[in-house]
Amino acid sequence: MRIGILGANGFLGSNLCKKYLSDGNEVFAFYHHNRDLIPGGCKVLPYQKISDSALDCLIISIGGYDGSHDNFLDQYQLLYNVVKNEGFKKIVFFSSTEVYGAHTMPIQVNTCFNAPKTYGLAKLAQEFLIKSCARFSIIRPTYIYGSGMKRNSLIPIWVEQALKHKEFSVYGDGQRLQDYLHIDDLCDLCKEVSNGDMNDIIIAASGICTSNQQVAEHIENIIVGTRIKYIGTDFSPSFQFDISKTIDSYNWMPKTTLALGLKNYIHHENFSI
Repeated sequence: MRIGILGANGFLGSNLCKKYLSDGNEVFAFYHHNRDLIPGGCKVLPYQKISDSALDCLIISIGGYDGSHDNFLDQYQLLYNVVKNEGFKKIVFFSSTEVYGAHTMPIQVNTCFNAPKTYGLAKLAQEFLIKSCARFSIIRPTYIYGSGMKRNSLIPIWVEQALKHKEFSVYGDGQRLQDYLHIDDLCDLCKEVSNGDMNDIIIAASGICTSNQQVAEHIENIIVGTRIKYIGTDFSPSFQFDISKTIDSYNWMPKTTLALGLKNYIHHENFSI
């Protein structure tokens, strides 16, 4: 297949390139500003060349939750230009579970949107554009982790603190819940989705609720001699996800446990200590 990946220089995009290359696909890696992290073996092109590439599937993974309002407006304009000049048979778009906002019950695909923050609103606007395509799939991932992830989220911050100081800080009592999905499992799911024929929206998560305390204890066990320090109060909401639709639609299940995923991440990531 001729697979295009927009956002190929990012954490998810670069891993998707590797996945599709390893499966024998012809991979077109499209970039906006940077291209230094795009794996070898791809045909590297500026995003303006998408419409000329006659792709079987275009996969879009752009932007992060730490972007500004202006960044999200720029992304919307970019997507508008891509969708308006379709050069692909199918499109797979990575959105986010941030579209749902905060909920106390497990979140399903059709759960209502409860005052999502700026990043979630930006993703909803982008989803609106994607739905104008003839064949589309929208994937809403939870917290994705693995080698190459940005260093400004919970897991890398804790790991770096533990490696540097043999101590890291957990806010509150550690009982806040989150769902963590390894990058390899998300790439496997994307492969199944890109081969599918239906127009759909799915959640990408492990389906397992993990407390901050459990994550911290995994890190404590891997980095010998590390101590967890509980401080202050954690006002962030907990999240739980129902992935039954994803499992039923694509016969997919995550394979990487959090314990193994964290161990591999810590041992293979190049932290500057």
